[in-house]
Amino acid sequence: MRQRQGTDSSTGGTLKRSVGMIVLIAMLSLNCVPTKAQTVKLDVAVVTLVSGPVRVRADNQAERVLKPFGRVRMDDQIVVPSASKLKIIYLENGRAELWSGAAQFRAGNSASDAQAGSPEVTNSAVAVRQVLARAPDFSRMSALGGSTIRGRQAPQRQENITLAEIRETYIKLRKELPDTDLTPELFLMSATAEYISSISDSAPR
Repeated sequence: MRQRQGTDSSTGGTLKRSVGMIVLIAMLSLNCVPTKAQTVKLDVAVVTLVSGPVRVRADNQAERVLKPFGRVRMDDQIVVPSASKLKIIYLENGRAELWSGAAQFRAGNSASDAQAGSPEVTNSAVAVRQVLARAPDFSRMSALGGSTIRGRQAPQRQENITLAEIRETYIKLRKELPDTDLTPELFLMSATAEYISSISDSAPR
């Protein structure tokens, strides 16, 4: 009888540990437990045009120069010097802002908080915004081997998009936007990569 109680105690301890692990996993999935990842600022916008030494500062970090195809994070402080230009597209709603220097602003979730100057605002097509939201940070790929959007749930990929539709959208964007705006190229690279990936995933094995 004493031996059986020991077995029951061991089994009960294992069961408690298992239940505890399940509860912990559930809490993590519901974001109930603070994690390091939750302190990372969200990527809120993608850079599609940079002309001149546009600078960005995040929190207490040193200033860095923004690059085409780069990402803007929540609360980034951005300075656009005189004779410089910057265009960003917000991933939340497709809001496109073209800033001409001298200007300064803080990046928000779906729009910028202007501190000096004001942007020209247009709206990007939904399909373009969704592709950009899923695109990696091409400005960091050579150094880091690619990087994904930080902290944001990317929209689902459109499985039925065709090469003809990708080309048509690219040509339309290229006609509408100036040569210095790289939105069409970013869309073309990202959409084509997704198309190739969808073919590979659906191919018989």
